[in-house]
Amino acid sequence: MRARWFAALVVLLGGCPRPSPHHGLGEGTARVRSELVTDGALRRRVARPDAADLVLFYGGEQQGSMEPCGCPANPRGSLYRLGAYVEASRRVHEGVPDLLLNPGYWLDDTRGTGDRVRADVAVANGWMLRGLDAGGWDALNLTLHDLVWLEQEGARPERAVSANIRPVDGGGWPARWLEVDRGGLRVGVTGVSGDRLAPMDTDGFHLLDPVASVQGVVAELQGRVDLIVVLAYGVDRRGRELVELPGVDVLVEADGYRERYPPFVGAEAIWVRSHYQTRRLGELRLVLGTRTTGVDRKIELDDRIPSERTLARIAREARLDVAVTQREVLGW
Repeated sequence: MRARWFAALVVLLGGCPRPSPHHGLGEGTARVRSELVTDGALRRRVARPDAADLVLFYGGEQQGSMEPCGCPANPRGSLYRLGAYVEASRRVHEGVPDLLLNPGYWLDDTRGTGDRVRADVAVANGWMLRGLDAGGWDALNLTLHDLVWLEQEGARPERAVSANIRPVDGGGWPARWLEVDRGGLRVGVTGVSGDRLAPMDTDGFHLLDPVASVQGVVAELQGRVDLIVVLAYGVDRRGRELVELPGVDVLVEADGYRERYPPFVGAEAIWVRSHYQTRRLGELRLVLGTRTTGVDRKIELDDRIPSERTLARIAREARLDVAVTQREVLGW
């Protein structure tokens, strides 16, 4: 009882306690095991050689920051630690195809005076786009949070995707789905956003029903791709409907999750949840076949993970640029 009370208090206060070291199998299903990796140096955290046919690295909710979370103890996450892990995994599993996917809220929509995004937040978002581009992300699920600054600046990231945030004028951005070819595998990726987390305050876009929107995309992709992945943010109970849609193979969802959730396996699809602010990187290692199997790993991105050099340099430049804006424009 005391442990549960303390855990609830930590979440309410926004703290980040160091978890108990563990590296092994946890909850899950016979088809998709669950593994939590929190101990050891980088080389110990990388998955041991296995028979994976495809790896999905996933993490979102960076909220315009390339840095670790602002936790007073054990700050975790950051784009540059994530990049170092992915790079190390690719060296160990050379030849195994992978995708790097973001389920949403990669930009910050904090407002300043009026309806415009605050000046320092706008600068940080611009740098974030550079970091995402340098990190080689394959798909970025567009959410209402992300759309606010993008509309303000007229920015159109190439890898943004959404099935249910659609332009009123019928234009082509964001893409309704992306097709990625990896090692002979054709993967279709789409995304959806819920409607409860940010105002739809732009006249340029419609917010459509997420389930019906994914159904339409699946109908277009079936027979064209080998695997269909749905990225979802803030969909609440609609996640259950999405994972049960015929034709969907993987659902990657984000919505402020701070606990460890084992994968859920529906009739056809595998449903995994991203850890808040990517303090833990998701790594879904799939063995494809009549019945897809595999392991869903969560890797702690703490200070024992080194920094990928290019992303660390971009983050340093962003830090300085944001500080200048805060001093000169905001007087902080």
